[in-house]
Amino acid sequence: MRPKSPTLYDEVFRASFSNSPNPTLWPVEARGLWRDAITKARRFVLDDNMSRFLSDLSIEAFQKEQGNHALLMRMLESLRMNARLPHGTTWIEYNIRAHQARTTELLGRNYVDSSEVPEVEGWLIQQHPKIDTAFIAHLVSSESRDLLFFPMAIAWTTDDTTVLPWKPLPFSERSISHGYAATGIRGYNTDRAAFVFSPMVHTPNKPDKLAIIIREWVGLLRRIWAFLATINDLPVLLSDTAVSKGFVARGQYRRFLSHKTITINVPQKHYRKTIRTALALAHRRAHSVRGHWRIDWRHPLSKLCDHEWSADDKHMDCTRCKGRKSWITEHERGDASRGFVTHDYLVKHEI
Repeated sequence: MRPKSPTLYDEVFRASFSNSPNPTLWPVEARGLWRDAITKARRFVLDDNMSRFLSDLSIEAFQKEQGNHALLMRMLESLRMNARLPHGTTWIEYNIRAHQARTTELLGRNYVDSSEVPEVEGWLIQQHPKIDTAFIAHLVSSESRDLLFFPMAIAWTTDDTTVLPWKPLPFSERSISHGYAATGIRGYNTDRAAFVFSPMVHTPNKPDKLAIIIREWVGLLRRIWAFLATINDLPVLLSDTAVSKGFVARGQYRRFLSHKTITINVPQKHYRKTIRTALALAHRRAHSVRGHWRIDWRHPLSKLCDHEWSADDKHMDCTRCKGRKSWITEHERGDASRGFVTHDYLVKHEI
């Protein structure tokens, strides 16, 4: 039996050199894409405490505000707009058994046998090569040394104007919405996030089977957003882990890859305060608002009018109904002292 790889992404890296037909959900022609992505990715491994804390971060605040639909929608939109990457290609993996155990505790559910849950889950997240505000994530997990690939990708944009550049899976009208399936929050309907087709995984033409898988992973994107949107504001420790061992593939010795280990640096009794602070900072973080036309409430436009416009550099006036639109120039919204959202999301910690 070959030795176990140090991390999940090392297992994926090693598998990319294999000529065997497994993993079945990984097209042979995509192995080079995975190998290139894994090699250049900024790689992070969450330790067990951080894996548990990820559950607190993505569940507790939303559970507390279940009765306030408007606030839940604002929280999700805030996380979406702040969910940028510390690097154009980023790999994040964590102990999903520790995460699920904490989730069970938070939700007051019956204990789930950990043997029924994969050992480790990893996210390969990439920024679109031409669109700074579009991102796609692939999910990989490991159980008893077998790689399990989520048979679809999940994508989102962090602005309100970009159309998703990946093709969404065709949900039927009777299905739950992409927004709810991705975030686990009912009533969240958006065209800025969806389960999508990707050339890096094989998506079977079996809608019923896919629906079952999606239901099992409802809320996955909220977990990703919560982590990416708040990592700058969490008290964490980053430590380098260099791996000296390797493996032989295609006649060459290849070293496993180094990575950063992320540890939450806060006592458990302070978790709730840390969560509230991080989410509040993400919600208030400044962002740029593009220039746009706004209807002047003092001079409303008639919906029945066939408008004829006269305009200057600041206003458009209808000569018929006397309604007006005013030009709002590009500006900043939010508190810039809390950080600023731009096309480049920077992690403040040394990496």
